Amino acid sequence: MDRDLSGSRAVLIGNAAYTHPDVLNLPGATASLAAMRDLLTGDLCGWPSDRVTCLAEIRSPSKLALEVVSAVRDVEDVLLVYFVGHGKGTSEGQLALMLGDTDPTPEALPHTAMLYENLAGIMRGCRAATKLVILDCCHAGLSDRSTFHFQSPSLAEAYPVDGLYVISASAARKKAKSPLDKSMTYFTDAFVKVVTAGIPGCGLTLPLDQIFLHLRALLLRGNLPEPVDSGIRGARRFPFAYNAAPPFAPPPAPRAAEIPGSRRVWNRRTVLSAMTTTALFGSGGAFLSRDRPFAHRPTATHTGRAAPGTDGGGARPPDTSVPRTVRGASRLGGPLTGHQGYVACVAFSPDGRTLASGGNDATIRLWDTTDPTFGVPAAAVLARHEGYVECVAFSPDGRTLASGSDDGTIRLWNAADPNNAAPVGRPLPANHGTVWSVAFSPDGRTLAAASDDGTIRLWNTAHPDDGVPATAVLTLSGGPVNSVAFSPRDHTLASGSDDGTIRLWNTADPARGVPTTAVCTGHTKYVPALAFSPDGRVLASGSDDGTIRLWNTADPNTATPAGRPLTGHHDTVWSVAFSPDGQTLASGGNDKRILLWNTADPARTQPIGHPLTGYHDDVSSVAISHDGRTLAGACGDATIQLWRLEV
Repeated sequence: MDRDLSGSRAVLIGNAAYTHPDVLNLPGATASLAAMRDLLTGDLCGWPSDRVTCLAEIRSPSKLALEVVSAVRDVEDVLLVYFVGHGKGTSEGQLALMLGDTDPTPEALPHTAMLYENLAGIMRGCRAATKLVILDCCHAGLSDRSTFHFQSPSLAEAYPVDGLYVISASAARKKAKSPLDKSMTYFTDAFVKVVTAGIPGCGLTLPLDQIFLHLRALLLRGNLPEPVDSGIRGARRFPFAYNAAPPFAPPPAPRAAEIPGSRRVWNRRTVLSAMTTTALFGSGGAFLSRDRPFAHRPTATHTGRAAPGTDGGGARPPDTSVPRTVRGASRLGGPLTGHQGYVACVAFSPDGRTLASGGNDATIRLWDTTDPTFGVPAAAVLARHEGYVECVAFSPDGRTLASGSDDGTIRLWNAADPNNAAPVGRPLPANHGTVWSVAFSPDGRTLAAASDDGTIRLWNTAHPDDGVPATAVLTLSGGPVNSVAFSPRDHTLASGSDDGTIRLWNTADPARGVPTTAVCTGHTKYVPALAFSPDGRVLASGSDDGTIRLWNTADPNTATPAGRPLTGHHDTVWSVAFSPDGQTLASGGNDKRILLWNTADPARTQPIGHPLTGYHDDVSSVAISHDGRTLAGACGDATIQLWRLEV
């Protein structure tokens, strides 16, 4: 690859031989180390051979530390560290990278192995703006505890991406696998195959996180351990290699090549498709494309008066006058296509005539859903983000659209006329990590944003054209915040975190403080999905533990479970959405299905009909239109499917 890597360094570490009788030799480490070196210095990656340092058969952690310190001393752009060998967890929960003379007994292990945290300390002191780590060992996921200590602010603008991205061959409590002969480890072998084969439809280059997703699919189809990834800021988008496959072909589902198949599972919200070269390197340009104008529709006027059918604050009251008993759903035409990768989010405008979608091609698309039975044309494509668009939300009056991205920013768009949608002001900064979720308060004056850095930021959006000041920053101790949702009836904000907890907040006066009113516990894994019922009395949550829980939030100070957990999904529940009468809940998940639930009595929620299937990847987001007739489901296969809800 023709690029300047003179200020970068790849440090490749591998151990195949061990002296302790209880540690088996790992002959595949030698082949894996050589294969990774050849891959980096080959035509696809283009690293100069003098910028790749191989450290093989190091016997002690002190020796390895000295070698790594020496190797990274002159690095300012990109630091790539690869390790292949045995990994083991210490009694303190640390990842120990085992070396030639490592003693695996609990007392000796921390002193005779290279603790990943110590290696991380060396990397942290390196001036590189972009730090990439690939760990091919058992228990590699234990490295995640060090993720948020790698910021390099002094060089934040020195390279197109910055921060840290880690790919681990195994989860924290899982083992990696290797053949017994001298062949490469399964993980490194699959990694090399993905890069050398390329990914159709991915663009001219292969971002590292796109490689990871196809790598994970390949390993899972072979019934091999599932790799995991983690990171901060934009390092995951690092263009690791040229794409050896046709760059603009339609992206098919990853195939297993020579490894026998198995079910593909995604255990974390991730991205499926890379951006084109322009988007990867952050052109920052905006473009609008219009395939067909929207039909004329009433919206809020330019004088600021509310649209017909809304209350004085612009929020449309819940439609609970005629409960609709949904019996199932049928497809509305073929899937909506246009995104060049994973569609991460969808949201209907309050009048139901516009569907917004955000994807990993760094764009937002607006769709005319005035009459979905007769087609859904794309009216506009908005591109100002420099990273994947993870979330979108309309303001209650439909005039403003908010979007969040893994570039760490939130953007506001004037969507009063979808044919002429345009950015409003400058992006809202200061989220040190991916923005996973955004939500407007019922009066439209407050925007909440959940971030990978463990914070929720509140913004005053009363007059977006005049600037959007921040009003509060809420810091949580439970890791990344994955989701936020406002109650339609008051100032209650709900948030879902990595630790499985849901918190309720009183945002009535952010300038004076935002106290927690309740903490809901019950989920065992992170919570990426939240939705309030239209009357605000029930909160639905979806989790990586595969369950949906309903909470009684009539009194936000004493939120309690409403009935038993709903257990229809087989994997992560990415998204939940209520119908406007609150009688139906839709959920989308990792199992490539949408489920419908009758929530007329939250304590006795029942499934409705058969699951909605036909998706070729996980259902990342669901939304229901204001009239309760149309359901949208976004998918990782770059499509959106509309469904007619049948009563």
